[in-house]
Amino acid sequence: MTVREIEVLARSADAASSLVFLVEESTTTREACAAVVRTIDNKLTVIHRLDAALDTVLWVELNDDMARVMREWEVAAREELQVSRPG
Repeated sequence: MTVREIEVLARSADAASSLVFLVEESTTTREACAAVVRTIDNKLTVIHRLDAALDTVLWVELNDDMARVMREWEVAAREELQVSRPG
């Protein structure tokens, strides 16, 4: 994935987060969504600073951070919506 493609996805995620902030009803969901947006922004900043110098280890760390905040947001949203995990 190119930096440009990552930027497009980051802008889409930021725009979509606005919808979450309009309908969320719990502090936990709001904070978890904000953490996702903040993490995307932070990771995009790192990508721009390092650009081609990103090594495999850094990519793993960036992916792990993003996966963690996404799981936290999913848990918060499921709790707010009272939806259980499929399975």
